[in-house]
Amino acid sequence: MIILRWHKLALIIRRWQSINVHWHRSLISGHRVFDGLHNAFLAHFHELAEARPEQWVTYNKEATYHRFQGGHLRAERILAEDFVKASELDSPESVRELAEEVLGEEYLEEGQPRLRRSGKPLISRTAVILAHLTVAAAVVHRYLGRPTVNPSDPAWNEVERRLALVDELRAQSPEPIPPSGRETYLRALVLFGRGRLAEAGELARSALRTEQDHEFREALRLLLSRIQTQLNDPEAEDTYRDSSPG
Repeated sequence: MIILRWHKLALIIRRWQSINVHWHRSLISGHRVFDGLHNAFLAHFHELAEARPEQWVTYNKEATYHRFQGGHLRAERILAEDFVKASELDSPESVRELAEEVLGEEYLEEGQPRLRRSGKPLISRTAVILAHLTVAAAVVHRYLGRPTVNPSDPAWNEVERRLALVDELRAQSPEPIPPSGRETYLRALVLFGRGRLAEAGELARSALRTEQDHEFREALRLLLSRIQTQLNDPEAEDTYRDSSPG
């Protein structure tokens, strides 16, 4: 009963904020009692998420909301860690659901981070970009590691849309945001999916010259070997061997 009341109260506050999202921030966002409520809800939903793993995504979305709204200093780092944890559930739908949490109007305004009363963004563009890329990766999860893809699959449209949103966020950023290994891999994968093999291969090769992250180096090598195989490139076998563990 107590848990149900907490959950209902949190949803009421959240819905009220959503309805009044354009004006309520200047009224209450700077008040300590408001931050205290967010911190209390954060602790509550975090505890529920840990205690009920079968509902981890649902409760963690609520914890994420209150973590950001309450101005938690480690909110973005924890978000990135949660994306990794969600991916370990082997459920692309869960990963997408968690990532979509920070892409709604409670965090963004016309696709860009909302501003707090202090003028600082509620969430950074880097974190929003990561969320879009996480959704894109979840959308094409079934193609990861496969030798062939379906060029007419509508999933590619969704990935291209997400990458376009990433481009818009980067263009609006006052500071440079270099592409991550995940982004480069997704861009190469889309080119591969669309049948633009030469472009995909060139992008993969270029990325491999500078990519330091082991996970994405292996992913790029595997993708490059698939591209080379379709192009009847004699180097495909060597590339695949380099990408294989051991």
